[in-house]
Amino acid sequence: EYEGVKAMSDTNTIQVPTPIAFGQFEKTGQGFALFEYLDFCGGGSQYELGVQLAKMHRFTSNKGFGFHIDNTIGATPQPNSWKSNWADFWDEHRLGHMLKLTGDAGLTKDKVEKLRQKTRELLSHNPLPSIIHGDLWGGNKGFCKKEGKAIPVIFDPATYYGDREADVAMT
Repeated sequence: EYEGVKAMSDTNTIQVPTPIAFGQFEKTGQGFALFEYLDFCGGGSQYELGVQLAKMHRFTSNKGFGFHIDNTIGATPQPNSWKSNWADFWDEHRLGHMLKLTGDAGLTKDKVEKLRQKTRELLSHNPLPSIIHGDLWGGNKGFCKKEGKAIPVIFDPATYYGDREADVAMT
């Protein structure tokens, strides 16, 4: 999570909790991450959140689709090795990975193959690999007070470089 928040923070486009430190406790082996405290509040402009998110999505990777480390989406491990093609990345690291974790969701081998083929066709529009939050649902965005204003903030990401439409679809 620290690495994902840091990557989004480095764009200087949308407020995230500034990453401070991460590590592992020697005695227990438990990991920790430390972030800036934000004073969350109600209200704020959803439009401004969208504008700032779009600015973040302008940051792209010359390595392709993926991220320099694997991460999680919720408690589910999420592989992120680099792929040069969006459809390949999504098929292998998102859809294919989830199908494997669920035992193909009870589908026949033929149905799984048809699903994966159709998904690859739909995703073959060659988008730029943009930095995305990766888990941008209503519980991972909000507003915080800064200098007396309610500003948009995003947090708890599953960051990677992907099609920016993935953030819009999740939202």
